[in-house]
Amino acid sequence: MVKTKRKAKKERKMLRAERKQHGYAGEILKSGSVKSGDFWLVLLALALSIFGVIMVFSASYYYSINKYSDPYHYLIRDLVWVAAGIAGMLIMTVIDYRIFAKKKVALAFLGFSILFLVLIFTPLGVTRNLATRWIGIGKLTFMPGEFAKIAAIIFTA
Repeated sequence: MVKTKRKAKKERKMLRAERKQHGYAGEILKSGSVKSGDFWLVLLALALSIFGVIMVFSASYYYSINKYSDPYHYLIRDLVWVAAGIAGMLIMTVIDYRIFAKKKVALAFLGFSILFLVLIFTPLGVTRNLATRWIGIGKLTFMPGEFAKIAAIIFTA
């Protein structure tokens, strides 16, 4: 009994040292606790992102030459957004998802109130293709429906 307590204490100490050195994500990857389904899901997401970037590049090559005098304008822009998405995905893998469960009502209220901003406060709404579905603040524009989707998923989970 005494040896198992000492052994457990030693393992906890080694685990803390490993967390300091590699961080929590490094610990997960080294321990092999990443499920094979997660690996295939990430691989599929990366494959679809690469396929999408290639398709957009092939479709917009000549258009970007004519408009921007740079054939790689849309390719670079898409690669930046794919990199931002991968960074966001990596950040979300180390965050415990249970923290969102505590704030699900507030997130749902925030998500749906952002949707109503487009309807009520038209100075914030940006009209594109005869539809006001975007919110514009300075040069930043975003679609409130995307945030509301995430809020609805968290609320119903």
